[in-house]
Amino acid sequence: MIANLLQEFAAPLSSEQVNKVKDALGDLSLEQVNWLSGYLAGLAATGAAVGLKDVSEVVGQAQTLTNAQSNAAQALGAAEASQPSVNPKAATNKLSTILYGSQTGNARGVAESLYQQLQSANIEARLVDMAEYNPKQLKKEQRVFIVVSTHGEGEPPDDALELHEFIHSKKAPDLNGKEFAVLSLGDSSYEYFCKTGQDFDQTLASLGATRLFERVDCDVDYQQASTEWAESVLALVKQSSESAARDTHTEVTHTEVTQTEAKQAEISQKGITPNQDDESNRPHLSVVTPDVAGSRAHASAVTSFNKFNPYTAEILDVISITARGSSKPTFHVEIDLEDSGIQYQPGDALGVWPVNQSTLVNETLSLLSFTGEELVTVEQQTKSLKDALTQDFELTQVSPGFIKWLAEQTKDDQLIQAATDKSMLNGLLANSQVPELLQSFNISVTAEEFVAQLRRITPRLYSIASSQQEVEEEVHLTVGLVSEQRNNTSRNGAASQLLSEFSTGDMARVFVESNKHFKLPDDSNQKIIMIGAGTGIAPYRGFIQQRAAQSAKGQSWLIFGNPNFATDFLYQIEWQQYLKKQQLSQIDLAFSRDQEEKVYVQHKLLEHAKQFNQWLQQGAHIYLCGDKDRIGKSVEQTILQIIASEQQCSDEQAKQILTDLKREGRYQKDVY
Repeated sequence: MIANLLQEFAAPLSSEQVNKVKDALGDLSLEQVNWLSGYLAGLAATGAAVGLKDVSEVVGQAQTLTNAQSNAAQALGAAEASQPSVNPKAATNKLSTILYGSQTGNARGVAESLYQQLQSANIEARLVDMAEYNPKQLKKEQRVFIVVSTHGEGEPPDDALELHEFIHSKKAPDLNGKEFAVLSLGDSSYEYFCKTGQDFDQTLASLGATRLFERVDCDVDYQQASTEWAESVLALVKQSSESAARDTHTEVTHTEVTQTEAKQAEISQKGITPNQDDESNRPHLSVVTPDVAGSRAHASAVTSFNKFNPYTAEILDVISITARGSSKPTFHVEIDLEDSGIQYQPGDALGVWPVNQSTLVNETLSLLSFTGEELVTVEQQTKSLKDALTQDFELTQVSPGFIKWLAEQTKDDQLIQAATDKSMLNGLLANSQVPELLQSFNISVTAEEFVAQLRRITPRLYSIASSQQEVEEEVHLTVGLVSEQRNNTSRNGAASQLLSEFSTGDMARVFVESNKHFKLPDDSNQKIIMIGAGTGIAPYRGFIQQRAAQSAKGQSWLIFGNPNFATDFLYQIEWQQYLKKQQLSQIDLAFSRDQEEKVYVQHKLLEHAKQFNQWLQQGAHIYLCGDKDRIGKSVEQTILQIIASEQQCSDEQAKQILTDLKREGRYQKDVY
């Protein structure tokens, strides 16, 4: 990457020189290139000052110049002794390191935005994924900004596991003199809201680091809060940078005068005539720093389309892939990406921005006695209440804040109790949509007061069920309709209902969210074990398409579960074809309701425990995808049981083996 940057700026060099420089730069990091640029700039400046035009001559003079400078320094020392000293700490501009731990890409996006703002302000900073960060480096940092999400039941995202464990261990260093600030992302619908960010914040402070300002905890509609946090960081770092620059300028001005006098005396002593060329003719060297997104091994899109600038894509087809009578209707959705430039890899997710169905919006308006023509302000834009409820605010999900506000408005004892009782609150959050609560609790408020209590609508992420090597400029999804009957009314998920009811030619706002924690091995000869239930089969369709297109030699094993064979064997014909062509080596199926005693994927794992362990020891990569409550914990516990039994080790040793597999990227999960 770095060496390729040379092509555009190689005019003064011969082709042979270009190749030599490219060979030299090819394996250097940006940090090393920055150091080298300073060294080369020093050579150029020295050569220009003494009238030498060949670098070898400048290097050859190095020892002579060094000796002369040593003599000059003695004279310089006496002059400096009479001047006031500058506090080195005051003149030091602290390097800012941005560490992010992200599961779905939100924390990474915030961290990248902050890094780009600092770069635009010409402020030196580093951006590092916690998964690629050496925890022992923490004690060497000067100023750290943490951006981290919380996953599952208060757990760190996979990116952050190692660093999180390190700072809570006996190996954690003394961080006295270090500075930090934390931005935490989470979902207030969960009990352990932003717990990982809280852990980092409290632990870094306990280790002696100085908190620059209070931690900010962001809910699912995090954009405004994260933007304000980033502005605070930018203002603080700018102030620090400007202060350091002023202090440095005071010191350098004095030093440059005395050093120039000494250098002129030394040059005169050696009989060297200074170059009288104008400054503009002297050589200059600069390093082009690539955009941070380009430095990632896999960029999910080559265009500017992202979460906040989605691509409006055409729906090509929507096909039901479950039979009549299925307990969860599931659909295969094909979307056109032609001419968008969007790229993705199997394992990535597609974000879909939903809109609320008109029936849900009209029900909400009716319950509040609104016409829908009332005007409200959304991000400094005025629009009708009906449009705002359709496009901007969640109606299918409620937040704890909405429950608390509703309790304050109604003074209802049961609702007041639910707002403070975690069990009751979780029940309401899981089984209520906004109009359902409005049916039960009458309120009288203005349109502005109402929307002020609603969450902003957020995109839903779906595991991509295709490979571009197979489908080219399309992307496929496997969508299970989220639907429940409550009080004789169907309550559906916003995005799943939208996608399932689309027709060919309809449009959807989409973007790709890369998922580096759910990727095929680089070596296609490696074995893979794919474990999934329900729509958790989606990424494996993309995996096998990719491997088939690459004529991969590595064996693949699918373990899939769903309620019934007759109604819920998703992509049945495709899997049978892959088996016939030996592009899929083995498939084991667990249809839980086809027999009196229920059978799940973990039972199939136990049936094949010996084979599973053999594949594991042969370097197989394990993948787990599906509902975290249905298979997440139970399957992982089964894998630990198999490791302990087959490898004859303790439970603790089995946990360590699985932890090592996670760190090696050989055990990857996409659970939701």
